[in-house]
Amino acid sequence: VEVELGKGASVAVTELLKRQSTVHASVTKKKGKRALYYDVDVHATWTAEPATSFDLSPDDSAPARDRPRPLEGTVRLYNVSHETRYEPGADPTVAYMYQLGYKGLDPKWFDGARATPAAPPWAALLVNGAHELYEGVAVAVDRLIAELKKK
Repeated sequence: VEVELGKGASVAVTELLKRQSTVHASVTKKKGKRALYYDVDVHATWTAEPATSFDLSPDDSAPARDRPRPLEGTVRLYNVSHETRYEPGADPTVAYMYQLGYKGLDPKWFDGARATPAAPPWAALLVNGAHELYEGVAVAVDRLIAELKKK
């Protein structure tokens, strides 16, 4: 899963964390028809690449951690079941849920949900852009579920 963020920046899932992810599924008969019941909890790592429009050359006036660089972290998609669906902003009883973790991010740049005004423009684009993984991962999981339903 890769999402273009504009200006040459992107965020992508880099690895599925198999040991942390779980999939439970069973097929039964309900009212004479096959019924698929499932529960999915996906954990993965991600990397966000800064836009090419940001000056990536070394700048001795800025500390190294403030210069444009890739960001990375983890994403978790959970509450995925036969009773839920991808629906941003919906009640948790009917929608998939997600969590993002950021590795090595300056705490002043993130308020727990979005980039703060203290974040440099390149970091704000990546921090806020990482949220786009919710849709990308949800669509990938939905494709997998659609394949399971066909069988």
